Amino acid sequence: MNGKAFLLEWKRNAFSFNFSVIIHKKRYTRDIGRRGAELWSCM
Repeated sequence: MNGKAFLLEWKRNAFSFNFSVIIHKKRYTRDIGRRGAELWSCM
């Protein structure tokens, strides 16, 4: 595997990793917001 192919592969992996992190972060913050609303209504 030469350097250019390695860099391309690495860039693609990094991109898909960042993409999944962003999706998970959105889902995570939405869950946190729902829990916070439940806690808030209990108070």
